[in-house]
Amino acid sequence: MLKTGILFHVPFLGPDLIEPQINQRRLAELKKALLHFGLGCQLLDDLRDLAKDFIEGRHNYVLSTLEQEQHPILKDWQQRPLNTDSRLYQEVPQACLPTVRLALQYLKESLIALKQLGLDVPLVSTDRMACSILTILDLEDLYHAC
Repeated sequence: MLKTGILFHVPFLGPDLIEPQINQRRLAELKKALLHFGLGCQLLDDLRDLAKDFIEGRHNYVLSTLEQEQHPILKDWQQRPLNTDSRLYQEVPQACLPTVRLALQYLKESLIALKQLGLDVPLVSTDRMACSILTILDLEDLYHAC
C-alpha cells in the first residue's frame, strides 16, 4: 500500500492543504479510489518484477505469499541461476492468478468509483481499461485472467 498506493494521493496534497472549501467526503472517496488504483498497479508490478525482486531480496506481494506458504519453489529458485527478466510468475500460477485477479478487481473498482466521482469514463470500458494495463506492463500472458 505504501509503495504505490499512496503515490496516487500526491496530486491532491495541494487542494487538501490549501482549499478550505473542498468537499472532504468527496476528496476522501477520490483518494480511496486512487489508492486502490495504485494498489492494483503495484500488485501487477510485483508480478512483473518477481524475478528481479527475488534476486535483489526486495519486498514483493507474490514473494511474501510464497514465503508464507513455505512454497518449495523458493528453494529451487535459490539454487538455480536466474536473471532479472525471467517470468518466474509463470512457474507459480497458484500465487499468480489470485494476485492478478485481485489487482484487476482493485483497478476495476477504482475506475468505477472515479466514474461516479465525475471522471467521464464509460462504465462499459472499465474492464477493458483495467485489462489494458496488463499490456502496458508487458503481462499479456496473463490476459486470460481478465
